[in-house]
Amino acid sequence: MNKDELEHIVENFLKSAKENLQKDKCLMPVALVITDDGPGVLMGLDIQEKQVMYAVLSVMIKRSKAQAYVIVAEAWVTTSSRTARSEAISIIGMDRMGNKVYRLVPFTRDGARIVFGEANTAVPTGGAMVSLF
Repeated sequence: MNKDELEHIVENFLKSAKENLQKDKCLMPVALVITDDGPGVLMGLDIQEKQVMYAVLSVMIKRSKAQAYVIVAEAWVTTSSRTARSEAISIIGMDRMGNKVYRLVPFTRDGARIVFGEANTAVPTGGAMVSLF
């Protein structure tokens, strides 16, 4: 897997996440693990189980000798001054070679409609991109 392939997978997940959020008004945390045998999906059941999903995912990645993974979830983001916060779609992709792809798309709710902001593609340097490999 190369970074362009990882970018393509992340962009497809972002498109699906936006469509699902518009339709269902929420996102279920989802992880895609790509192995030599092909992809497999692990889904978390609700937001309280997201941390459990990450722990299980880490073990799964190590045992399966995964080539890459992509995690999609809803997140809360704050401004740099921490005076305001908003909802966002968070997508993290990482491969075994260390390539990282990140998308953070803030959104607001306007009645029954979801309004998306501009995607942030800058890879964070903090805990949000901790490697599960």
